[in-house]
Amino acid sequence: MSTPLEQVMAAAAAVAQSGHTPSLALIKARLNNKLPMPVLIEGLQRFKSLPESEREKLLEDGPQQQETVPQQQAVTTVEVLRQEISWLRQEQHQLKQEFAALQQRLAKLEGQQ
Repeated sequence: MSTPLEQVMAAAAAVAQSGHTPSLALIKARLNNKLPMPVLIEGLQRFKSLPESEREKLLEDGPQQQETVPQQQAVTTVEVLRQEISWLRQEQHQLKQEFAALQQRLAKLEGQQ
């Protein structure tokens, strides 16, 4: 069995091989969210610092779980993306409210002059 960091690096290599840029969301989805965020971050950073030849080695040496459950991985990826979109929409709504409040304060300040 490989270490958690090796699993993250192998998942990043598989994501890269599939034509996508490895990201925390894609790696997390590929690993079914079973590793803590600090391990995911460190593994992704290590993967990005590897030379191209070492990245290819990860695919050769890594566990060949590649596309055993592609449908489940796709569903997990979609769910992760939906959660991120939801969070971004909430953040956007909050920022709009803060912006409106700032505009009101500015209007009051300009009215005092």
